[in-house]
Amino acid sequence: MKTIICPTDFTTPSNNAINYALAVAEKLSLKVTLLHAYEIPIIYSDMALATMYIPPPEIKNEQEEELLAFRDRLMAKHPNVTIEAMLLPGMASDKVVQAAQEKNAAFIVMSSTSTNALERALVGSNTARVINDAPCPLIVVPPHAHFKDIKTILFTTNLENENLDAAKQVAAIARHFDATIMFLYVNTHLLEGDQPAIEEMTETIKGHIRYPKVTGYVCTDADIPHGIEYFLSKNPADLFCMITHHRGLFERLWHPSITKKVAGHLTKPMLVLR
Repeated sequence: MKTIICPTDFTTPSNNAINYALAVAEKLSLKVTLLHAYEIPIIYSDMALATMYIPPPEIKNEQEEELLAFRDRLMAKHPNVTIEAMLLPGMASDKVVQAAQEKNAAFIVMSSTSTNALERALVGSNTARVINDAPCPLIVVPPHAHFKDIKTILFTTNLENENLDAAKQVAAIARHFDATIMFLYVNTHLLEGDQPAIEEMTETIKGHIRYPKVTGYVCTDADIPHGIEYFLSKNPADLFCMITHHRGLFERLWHPSITKKVAGHLTKPMLVLR
């Protein structure tokens, strides 16, 4: 049975994301792996050399007890879902990616809540780092979003052929929920004339994925995240999906991806694909 990796720091936002994951797991017959990562302090000597500090066993034991107790409470509330616990030392974002790789995870589900302002400025939130490196589809859950039956999935497209492979992944999820897929192209050129292109892409995607419940739309806006937000305000969806790409370090620093920009202003759960 494939698993959903769910990082937890025992906060309300991460608990909300876990509840979302449990609902998805029950619908898709997946198990849930609760992952808690605790960071190992670094000690700097007088010679300015960093050395890893090995914490006493009590620290690990305390973390493990809290994680197992949390898992047991969730199992009592969700008897139909298999829930396992995983405790790893290290940076949370790294360990989420590692666990997803080792377990060949079906999804990662995590909260959109960022870390503190200083860390965001220096290295970005855990969620943003996982978006960069996730080896599987990632569902980012806003702090106040709750799972309900997925009937409409919004998928943003740039009208390029890479959308065809991603559309297959979206269709596989849509089939489980008998959901409609809405493809959205945000026209940033502020010109008319893209409707034929979206209609052509819609028909191509329908034929490629062999899924009948597909519609396509064009939204004209100079800013893609704003265009998506506006479209969602007029055409509510239960889940919206974007494709992201690997970026080099300097490209990430100077040209933050649209996906991460959208993730920072989430009101709906977002499915991130590669």
